[in-house]
This record gives sequence, C-alpha cells and structure tokens, in this order.
Amino acid sequence: MLPGTVDFTAIRWVVALLTQSMASSYVEVMFKPTFVKSVSDHNLRITMYNPQNITDQPDRFRTLLANTMNEAATEAADDLSGKKFATKQANFTAFQTLYTLAQCTPDLSSSDCNTCLRDGISTLPSCCNSKQGARVIFLSCNVRYETYPFYNSTLVPAPAPPPNQNTPPLPPPPPTRSTTNEGNLMNLK
Repeated sequence: MLPGTVDFTAIRWVVALLTQSMASSYVEVMFKPTFVKSVSDHNLRITMYNPQNITDQPDRFRTLLANTMNEAATEAADDLSGKKFATKQANFTAFQTLYTLAQCTPDLSSSDCNTCLRDGISTLPSCCNSKQGARVIFLSCNVRYETYPFYNSTLVPAPAPPPNQNTPPLPPPPPTRSTTNEGNLMNLK
C-alpha cells in the first residue's frame, strides 16, 4: 500500500464489525474516495445512533448534550497525560443521566484534536437530533453519548486538578539540632 492511501480492506472490516455490534442501531458510513492527507483528515466518517428518541424536553436535552460534549472535548484535547480522552456525565432528569465521551489518537496535537472533536460534535445535530445516543467516528477521533453508562467509570482516570495559584508558601522546616559525641547540645540552626 502506498503511503497516504486508504486501506479499503481495513475499512470494510471496521464497518462490518461495527454493523454487527450495532445491529439494533442505525449505521451510516460516509467516505469520500480520496487520499488521506493527514491524521486529522475527515474523509472517512462513521455515524451510528440509537433509534430511540428523547421525547421529554428535547430542547433541554440538546442544550445539555452540547454543553456536556463541549466540556468533554475541551478536556480531551487539553489532556496533559497525552491520552486525549475524557468522559463527562450530566443529570438530564431525576432518573436519566447523560454519559459522554470524547477521544483522539494520542499523536494529534491539542489543536488538531480539538478541531477533530468539534467536527464530530457539529455532526450530531444533523445525523442524530434528539436521539438517546449516537457516535461519530473519524480516523483520528470519536465522540459518543448515551443515556446509559457505556464505559466503566471505575477505569476512567479522574482529571488532574488544576494548579492552585492561591496556595500559600510552605512554612520553613523546623530547626535541627546537632549534638557532640557525648550527647551535649552543640548548636541550634
């Protein structure tokens, strides 16, 4: 295979695997037959969604989804660990929680990761408006949301706390004592 060309066998395998695993969901594959110019190129997009709709307060759900997905995307793109991965949860109703995920391949810069995730998030309204769950997968990033937990939250690392700029300096260490061989006090520093 030539560098920069697309491996159609791999694409067919991925599509078949996704189609089998999502038999009860709608799967859409969008592919522009061209050379992949970079890892952030979006010539291949796989979109899947849950066929069930949000029927209670759909406008509020869309707003919550946009805010939560944007928070996850920002956290993933700015991930200092280099994993470029984030999950977020938000309460939609007293009985329903929104679960979101944003992820990029680690080789992307923060800027390219952010662009890729924003492109995925911007696809959601046109493909998956008011659906209970959906995912958009590009070659180098993916976004997903569901109204059920689809990831193991105990395995998701907690985000690193931001550095606190208002932390007072540490107090100086306590004075040390030195003694002679006889055990008498020599000096106090």
